[in-house]
Amino acid sequence: MGVVMHPLPQFSRLSLGLSLGLLAAMVLAQPASAFTAINHHRVNPVAGTAQFEVIGRPGSGPLEYWCAAAEYARLELGQPTRAQVMMVSPRGPSVTSGYRSAVVFQLDPAGTAPPSPGAGYSLKQAGYGMTIGTAGTFCDNLLGERDWVD
Repeated sequence: MGVVMHPLPQFSRLSLGLSLGLLAAMVLAQPASAFTAINHHRVNPVAGTAQFEVIGRPGSGPLEYWCAAAEYARLELGQPTRAQVMMVSPRGPSVTSGYRSAVVFQLDPAGTAPPSPGAGYSLKQAGYGMTIGTAGTFCDNLLGERDWVD
């Protein structure tokens, strides 16, 4: 007695096709140059500007946003820890994706942004900043010790 092989039922092929299509759409929806920080927050460059956007995750607080901004500035943009990063847009809808919570940052080469009130714990008003090294210590607070000294 031989084993009879049956082709996949129609609904299985359809499910497989839909799953592959959904996976492709999710991959294509990610910006080509998206960066993922150590705290799993995605950082996208804002097209046509020198700005970058940290995409929030459920339960994200200010420390997570500043940590991801510091990681991006240091690792992706190659900036030293003494360089300044500033918040350009407070927490609100994303400008680079469909997410509801994001914060836009940029480098502050002149270092003129005033320090964020509450040692960086605010995402409510644009224009505040801090050094990449200071913002990077928020990664330490969340994830354990890291080297934030050049």
